[in-house]
Amino acid sequence: MRKMLPGFGVVGTPNSVRAYVPLLKSYGFRVVALWGRTKEDAAKVAAELNIPFHSSNVDEVLLNKDVDIIAVTCAPHMQAPIAVKALGIGKHVICGAPAGPNQVDSLRMVNAAKYYPRLMSLTIYGLRFLPAIDKMKQLILDGYVGDINVCEVKVHFEKAKRDQFDWMCDGTMGGGLLNEIGSDIIDVIGYLTGQRATKAHGMLKTFTKQTEKIKGIREITSDDFCTFQIELDQGSCVTATINGHIPGPFQQEIMILGNKGRLIAKGADLYGQKNDQSKESLLHFDPINFKEEERHGVSEKTRTLIPTPYLKGIIQFIEAVKEAFDKEEERQSYCIDPLLRYSDPQITMRNKLYLACALVLVFCATLALCCDEGVCVSIVSKCLLIKSCDCDMTSLKNCTCCKDCQLCLSKLYTECCSCVGLCPKPDPDDDLQDGSTIEDLHDPIPELFNVLTEQPDIEKRWTTFSHPVHFDALLYKPNHGILDLSKDIRQEATKDNYGSELNCTVAFMSQCYSLRKCKESCKSMGAARYRWFHDQGCCQCIGNNCISYGLNSPKCLQCPPQDEETENQLQEEVNKLVENSVVEEEEEEIDEEFDDEDDDLEEDIGINELKTVG
Repeated sequence: MRKMLPGFGVVGTPNSVRAYVPLLKSYGFRVVALWGRTKEDAAKVAAELNIPFHSSNVDEVLLNKDVDIIAVTCAPHMQAPIAVKALGIGKHVICGAPAGPNQVDSLRMVNAAKYYPRLMSLTIYGLRFLPAIDKMKQLILDGYVGDINVCEVKVHFEKAKRDQFDWMCDGTMGGGLLNEIGSDIIDVIGYLTGQRATKAHGMLKTFTKQTEKIKGIREITSDDFCTFQIELDQGSCVTATINGHIPGPFQQEIMILGNKGRLIAKGADLYGQKNDQSKESLLHFDPINFKEEERHGVSEKTRTLIPTPYLKGIIQFIEAVKEAFDKEEERQSYCIDPLLRYSDPQITMRNKLYLACALVLVFCATLALCCDEGVCVSIVSKCLLIKSCDCDMTSLKNCTCCKDCQLCLSKLYTECCSCVGLCPKPDPDDDLQDGSTIEDLHDPIPELFNVLTEQPDIEKRWTTFSHPVHFDALLYKPNHGILDLSKDIRQEATKDNYGSELNCTVAFMSQCYSLRKCKESCKSMGAARYRWFHDQGCCQCIGNNCISYGLNSPKCLQCPPQDEETENQLQEEVNKLVENSVVEEEEEEIDEEFDDEDDDLEEDIGINELKTVG
């Protein structure tokens, strides 16, 4: 009798799920439950993929008796709490890429995986399962390239434009090419070379900040161009460029150059050239087998969502997972041997921690907004190893290790607390002049504010801006870590509570106001709160539907003058005033000279008259 494979519970409804679920089903896995951010999303995807159970409560999926494996495909900032909770209740976990927003979350997942060693805990980095990469690894071990000197990676494609704003548009929530593709690149370089990153330098750029459907005051912050250089622990160097602005088919080249030759993985094919050869030779050819992919449920839309090398690797990954469970008789047991072929013996979440650290190293080198690596690397490593800073710092009130962590950091607490997530990261651009004063107003009148801001003001006394409230952006707090899944926070922020529109509306006064006048003006409009910018004197009145304190940058029309023409006009007026004052002073001096001459003339006439009389 054939063994029944374990059942999958899928957490998340991204587009990639439409590729993963048919692949799992084609290999005999049962997909029995699905979690979505909202009931509508979960129901729609579940009906499309024929999944019997769906919910917007993650606990209902985790505790489902038919679910043995949790596939975490949601946004990166939500991965850690879900994976840790799943492992804690005895579920296997397969976590999707990217690696997450920070290394602290990855460390929690690593510790949970180490605590439950009998449970499968893997990350889907499918590129290392690609047959061409597997062949490449074997040739490197056989000495084809000799000692590795340089690893060069080029990825060219046209990044698809998003239909709506989500976590993939936000760099702080894990979006961007560095996380989406760069994490796979760093993983496969470590797999091929057997080396780890020690130094990194990078540059991230966002060239497309708005699209036809994402525009207005909201901007895309995730990078669409990425380049980085990494120095490995045995002296090898890595240079990678990921360009999402080149139309045409997806192109990827991974070259490993040594003192005896080179190997190049072009897409799913492998080429090689020894130093004594005049041209490259084809070592492994892996064409697209459309019939085989259709058997696995791969559609044309799936091929547009997932590039061919990554899709082939994911297929091999799922096949290895199936083989791991087939080798054991019990449904929930698995054998690690089929997976060891593609990894070191310490596979699972530990590699995820290394990737998170490497990505953070590149990201910090790019933005220079992280803790001082030279000062903090030693003390932070020590505190993490002795587990003084190894706890959930989401709620600082209930933080079990905060006291031990600050004692471990000792005199370097101020410089290094941001490295472990205990305090916010330092901002080099922070300045008191760039700050603002905010205050909640008593007895707001939402109806009055809505009437005043519904249409543009004819007299241009204020300018109105509106944008929809985004749940993920509200619930995710980068300075405090991850979501609290102990209660369903989303039930507190629903359309029933905040209205059908769910729009945050703010009004910027056109003229510069004093703090007192700003408060009085916003109160007269019925606003719920106000924000007064110190440097500009710009006043922002904020509506009742806004969760935060409006926009972070001033947008007053005439405060201060923004265009060069206005500044030139003001400068001309000042120059005229100066010229007029100079002319008036000269005229006064001339008048005084004439008065003196008249006085002298009168004195001379008087003297002559006296002489005549005498």
